[in-house]
Amino acid sequence: QVPKKAKEFLHLLQRSRRHSAIVEYVFSGHRFKVTIPKETCTIAFALSGVRCPGRDEPYSDEAITMMRRRILQRNVEVH
Repeated sequence: QVPKKAKEFLHLLQRSRRHSAIVEYVFSGHRFKVTIPKETCTIAFALSGVRCPGRDEPYSDEAITMMRRRILQRNVEVH
């Protein structure tokens, strides 16, 4: 069921290259859960080309805290 639903949303996401979204959750300094209201879907999103510390590395808590302050529950544009 999940792969079928993912394939349905893939076409919708590829149709337009830019999507307005809302950041729902911050997993790490570069990985987020975003909701695209227009398509009524939630996706995992990762910033490309960004290196952030992993959970057991120094400054990982600081990276997560910074991203939560900057983008959590904010409107963003996903390309």
